[in-house]
Amino acid sequence: NLYKYLFFNHDIQKLYERGLALTNADYPKQKHFKEPDKGIAIHLALAFIHFPEFGFEHDLFKKFWNTKNLKRHKEFISFIGQHSISREAAAEWIKSNKVDIEKLKKFWDWALEHCDADELTGFGFWINTEYGVLDTKWLAQRVRKTLEKTKGYVEWEYGLMQSLVTFAKKAPEETLAILCAHLLEEVAKHEPIRTWLHLYNEVFDAFKELYKNKSTKDGVRTLINDLLPYRNGFFWGLKSVLE
Repeated sequence: NLYKYLFFNHDIQKLYERGLALTNADYPKQKHFKEPDKGIAIHLALAFIHFPEFGFEHDLFKKFWNTKNLKRHKEFISFIGQHSISREAAAEWIKSNKVDIEKLKKFWDWALEHCDADELTGFGFWINTEYGVLDTKWLAQRVRKTLEKTKGYVEWEYGLMQSLVTFAKKAPEETLAILCAHLLEEVAKHEPIRTWLHLYNEVFDAFKELYKNKSTKDGVRTLINDLLPYRNGFFWGLKSVLE
């Protein structure tokens, strides 16, 4: 496999290492087919997804993550989600391409320990319950941990919104914490606004599901009351959940 050869040939590995050492100031002032930081992150993310030998102890993996570069790190995380978890018919694709989903799950846990909050915002494309790639309870737990570190923000929150009702049914306490982090810390309080201010139907449906649950009912009431003073009445519609 020629592509695999790129990551396990000593001389070519050295070229990758040289590329990892470059900064924006080192790049020639010209148009690139793909922005260099994004390109190298995608190359290494593909290697991590598809080749068992390219794991946490591979020299290029360690070099990549030990070299401080927010754009590269966030792109690596985001690309894995786009390429393997949020793509259409993801479960079938993973099976046919023999992707080790346990390796990807271990990476999320690794990232929670080793990455800073800005890098973790790249996990938005990992949040998907539609295709059944990741166990719902497991996913809800990681989303909660991620949002607690990022103060409620992930890039591309569409997957999060679409997953809320499923989370509420399968992992209610985790979902309440997710809503608290996203709505209170990010949507209500963060300046400047980074999230499109719109209360999706999924948010209402998730709140209603949680309000029916004895273990989360009081927490829902508290969260809604905490949200009401923010954004000039933006959250007042949530009062209907308590009726």
